[in-house]
Amino acid sequence: MIDHVDPHLRFEHQGEVVRANEPVLFRHTGTNVFLASDPANKYKNDFGTEHEVFCCNYSSTNKSQNMEMERAGRLTVDVPSKFQKPQNCFMIVTAPDASLSRGIDELAKFDVSAFIKEIKAKIFERSGFGIRSLARIFKAMDEKGDGNLDVDDFRWGLIDYGLSVSKEEAGEVLKAFDRDGNGVVNFDEFLVALKGELTPAREAVIEEAYKKLDVNGDGTVRLDDIAKLYDASHHPEVVSGKKSEQDVYMEFMSLWDTQVKDGIVTIGEFKQYYQDISASCDTDEQFVAILKSAWKLE
Repeated sequence: MIDHVDPHLRFEHQGEVVRANEPVLFRHTGTNVFLASDPANKYKNDFGTEHEVFCCNYSSTNKSQNMEMERAGRLTVDVPSKFQKPQNCFMIVTAPDASLSRGIDELAKFDVSAFIKEIKAKIFERSGFGIRSLARIFKAMDEKGDGNLDVDDFRWGLIDYGLSVSKEEAGEVLKAFDRDGNGVVNFDEFLVALKGELTPAREAVIEEAYKKLDVNGDGTVRLDDIAKLYDASHHPEVVSGKKSEQDVYMEFMSLWDTQVKDGIVTIGEFKQYYQDISASCDTDEQFVAILKSAWKLE
């Protein structure tokens, strides 16, 4: 049965035409329980990422309001009074134009670019400086030690990392990353695909930050110069309360000297680090804001 979302109008709307693009409730007649779908729970199937539908009433209590309405004679026990929460609300959606329709074969297509974004989000959810952590995970997956992952290694590695993916989907992503077409993905291919290239705007703000750190103007920056100027207070994990400023600061400092252990951070090392961070930023504006707050740039 399809019910009106407003309990006070529900009975009088029974039998009327259901309007498209407006919220409705689907009631399971066998149990009198409404269908629900929780956006927090995502599932992978042949059509991509979807939400499970199940029977569960998500409703407000409105106890004080209901008791007052019953006392005033405006409500009886026969009239439903609880409003359903968003988990129970659905819409029968129509397109504004028939040209927007897509065949079932189109709906089933796997969007590689969307999945790459999902990989990035998962990585940075678990590690604030996460692209390097992915490299460590892939090295642990590489049991043969040859630096290459086939479809099965690739798929199960992502599943272990919390990303549900079918063998067919893993094969499509592998093809997108496999630049030399040899049927396997090496670490460099995978990391390059995730990091992407720095845009001129991002490269410019990185160079601006490095120039500020280069107090002597000799083209090099020492670790103690970075330690004096880096501000961790605006880091997303500090703002969200996941980590303290000190924790983020110590993690940040441990990532330098990536090429030569000499206490000097070159412009190449500086760009390499921020290329990792750039992979998690969808827009140039977001990336520029992060660097300007971290290094107090004008």
